[in-house]
Formats: sequence, structure tokens, C-alpha cells
Amino acid sequence: MATFARWPLLILNLLLFPMLISCGESQGTLPIDGATKELQIGIGIQDFNAVSDGDDVPLVRGSQGGVHIDVAFRLYGLDPEGARLEIDAFDAGSGESVAFGVSRNLTRSRLRLMEDHWLRTGDQVGLNIFSPDDLTEGTIRVDATVEERNGVRTSATVELRVVR
Repeated sequence: MATFARWPLLILNLLLFPMLISCGESQGTLPIDGATKELQIGIGIQDFNAVSDGDDVPLVRGSQGGVHIDVAFRLYGLDPEGARLEIDAFDAGSGESVAFGVSRNLTRSRLRLMEDHWLRTGDQVGLNIFSPDDLTEGTIRVDATVEERNGVRTSATVELRVVR
């Protein structure tokens, strides 16, 4: 008898389940047709902290003995779905590469939709230096490019002073 009492609850769950799983956070879209395309480089693990040429960026020591910098990005007028993000870093004084290049496939689910842009945080650029003293002038140039599925490339560059 108790088994039959559970049938209405089972039926209710079966009816509501599809609605519940479809109520996840919407990835949304931003209008991109005719929008000005811009890529901004910042620093941060969870938030975007804007930086300009000459600003400080902390050198982070990883658990395996290497060092990296934490970078973040704002994408204006760009469609991240199926796009590719390329990040590299150079000694600003000599132009020599000091990073293990980073290449990421982007999807909307891996970015946060903000009011007027997409936000990507938490990327790390591994460096083949051990201290700011290994740089000619103590500064690093970070280059980033997003290539959308249609082949359109948008780039940004910033020079930062590396600090311990």
C-alpha cells in the first residue's frame, strides 16, 4: 500500500525534472554585429584587475618550483564560442620570449557574461625565469590574441613591471 502512495510524488518529479535541469545559468549572448572589437589584458585569478603599461604584476611561485603570472581578459564585441586565445610573454628590454606560450580554446561556458563584455579570469602564463632580475629591465611584455571562428583576430599588448 505504501508503494502506491509514492506514485504521485514520482510522477511529479518526472514532470519537474526537465524544467529543473534547464534552469541552469544561461550563457547568454552579447550583440556582436557591428560592435567594436577590443581585447583587454588584466591580472587576476577570480576578478579582472585593469593594468596599464608600467604597472606591477606579481611573480607567482608555483608548487612545482616554476613561476607564472596570473592574467585575465575582457572581450568586447567578440564571440568567444569556438574562438582561440593565444598568450605569450617577452622580456620587454630584449624582446626575447620568456614564456611557455599558452593556447586555449574558448567557449561561452568558460567565460562570464558581464553587462557589456565577456570576462575570462584565472589563466596562468608560465615563465622560464626565476626572478625579476632575469629580465633586462625588469619588465615583461604580455601579448594576447583572440581568433574568432570566422578568422578575425583581435590583439592586445601590455608591458608590466615584474615584482616578487
